[in-house]
Amino acid sequence: LHVWKYDYSMVKYVNARKKVKIICSKHGVFEQVPFSHIRPDMPRGCKKCANENLKGKLLRDTLPPDTPYNIYLARFSHSEGEKFLKVGLTKTSLKQRFYGYTNYDIKELEFKLPVVVRFQGTNSKEGRDIIEIKYLKHSFKITLPFYGMHNTNNFLSASTVALSLGITKLQLLKGIKKFKAVDKRFNIIKINSTILIDDTYNANPDSTAFAIKTVGNLGKNKYKLVVLGDMLELGIDSIKLHNNLAPILKKAKVNEVLTIGSKTKYLNNALKSCKIVNKHFSKRDALQDYLYKKDFSNSVILIKGSRGMKMEQFSKIIEEGIK
Repeated sequence: LHVWKYDYSMVKYVNARKKVKIICSKHGVFEQVPFSHIRPDMPRGCKKCANENLKGKLLRDTLPPDTPYNIYLARFSHSEGEKFLKVGLTKTSLKQRFYGYTNYDIKELEFKLPVVVRFQGTNSKEGRDIIEIKYLKHSFKITLPFYGMHNTNNFLSASTVALSLGITKLQLLKGIKKFKAVDKRFNIIKINSTILIDDTYNANPDSTAFAIKTVGNLGKNKYKLVVLGDMLELGIDSIKLHNNLAPILKKAKVNEVLTIGSKTKYLNNALKSCKIVNKHFSKRDALQDYLYKKDFSNSVILIKGSRGMKMEQFSKIIEEGIK
């Protein structure tokens, strides 16, 4: 599969899911599970080689424009008893896409109805997005019960698939009323004149950018405070990706940014030219003390960082401070 590109002299095979050491002729030793390395539909190799080969390219740029896709519905069940559904696209056959998987039922889907679902705008008072849906003879608008274009994009895709497969307008409206945000995933806490956004479960460049943009759309005339921890596991472009948040924070008209972590300190330096009040903390205790003393009245506050940064600790401090 890899045409003599790798040296396997360090491999100590245990099973297909246990990582082994493989030597890349260009970048040296890396670890990978044998199953991923030799899977017939999409064999994986050295990540550094992949980053070099695909740098600056989007997925759509790496595939021919007329590449056919299959849409599928998969029903999975875990050994712990948990069950879930997944709707997705694949350019390979379904057998290849789910090679090696067990405990699932899968079938190819066909869209039955023409559906148009599109973003209409943002409610200026609440900051919630409005979408318009057209299918059959129906045309209606929905003000979504959650915040953020990233969540709106997910709903646009999910509702298009659902309506195309026969879900009714009434079922869709009933379903969306039951929506409840997952813990630490863009939880909105409103207390008096203050809005706290607890988005501390995890962070990557895209989700962080969307979260910041949402802060910009919330609470007209309120003080915008963003507390950011490191976005982890970003590889060689980590510093650059952190610095890229500076113009996004400026455009969102954020008033103050507090950062903690070894990578966000570079963002802190980039913010100095944006005329945004900013302060970096190298120790958690120092940030805690700063938050305990701060006045959060009439503010919109975003707390975000990767799971390893445990940013929920600071969210609790702020929540206590605004009660």
